Amino acid sequence: MIVPPSLLRIELPGKGRERRGFQLWLPLFLMWPLFFILALLALSVAVSVDAVLVVARARFHGYTRLTIACMRTLCAIRGTRVHVRSSDGNVDFCLI
Repeated sequence: MIVPPSLLRIELPGKGRERRGFQLWLPLFLMWPLFFILALLALSVAVSVDAVLVVARARFHGYTRLTIACMRTLCAIRGTRVHVRSSDGNVDFCLI
């Protein structure tokens, strides 16, 4: 089963001689219930739109597949690492 990311780790390195940075861990799993409610709402709207478009004989009626693909893409970003560099310093983001 594929699930959305659980944690977001933000790493900020220190500056100067001390070079002591810090890491910030944000618990994304606390937002999972909201994600699942929104996903069910989006999926029910997509199924309804698909049903109306099939009855109306429209050309495209793949909104359900589109909604599921968007949900899978959101869940697939787990393990993504982003390293941002600037003249002021570096920041690392990691979705776990």
